[in-house]
Amino acid sequence: MEDQRDWDEFIVFIPQKLVRVLSRIVVARFKAFNSEKADLAVINTYGPTMMRTRENPEFTEEYYQHLSNTYNQEKKGMVSTIILGDLNSKIGQQQPDDIAYMGQYGKGARNENGDMLRSFLQFCFGNIE
Repeated sequence: MEDQRDWDEFIVFIPQKLVRVLSRIVVARFKAFNSEKADLAVINTYGPTMMRTRENPEFTEEYYQHLSNTYNQEKKGMVSTIILGDLNSKIGQQQPDDIAYMGQYGKGARNENGDMLRSFLQFCFGNIE
């Protein structure tokens, strides 16, 4: 039987503001670090599938442009900005120039969406080695 006290310490953050950027990108802003305004942004996203990318590569480019713009806008004035969701990308094994963006335990080969994700990371974070 569960100890009821375990549930007494469960915390739920309610977003201060929820913003829909696209049907594939939603931003939730939270007051999480004892400040007067929202200081944590969580960007939840659903990336295009490989089939969609192959049929319409411009759609995927536009998606990543919106994601980049959203990230750059949301990180201003925030203590922390988190991007999460299903990016539908296979980034594969680490390449020598990937050290700043991924760990050493990737598996397989990178696909086209993985290339787009890698470009997004390069654009947003630059060479932070």
